[in-house]
Amino acid sequence: MIKGSVEIGFNSEADAKKALSALKAELGEHERSKASMELKGKALLVTVEASDVVALRASMNTYLRLLSVVTAGLREGI
Repeated sequence: MIKGSVEIGFNSEADAKKALSALKAELGEHERSKASMELKGKALLVTVEASDVVALRASMNTYLRLLSVVTAGLREGI
């Protein structure tokens, strides 16, 4: 398994909790990868494990895209 992680900072711990809550349904095992998220104060640590580098890249891109949508929503007050 190949493992990658990224830590995303938020303006507040409340925003980080909202992001985690919004993405909980997307976590877990998939065909070639599995993902987890961990709250670290005002940051969210996203960890992806995959069977190959292509699956790792695809999964990581998916979570980064989803986090981008969540952070845009938080900026807009949604």
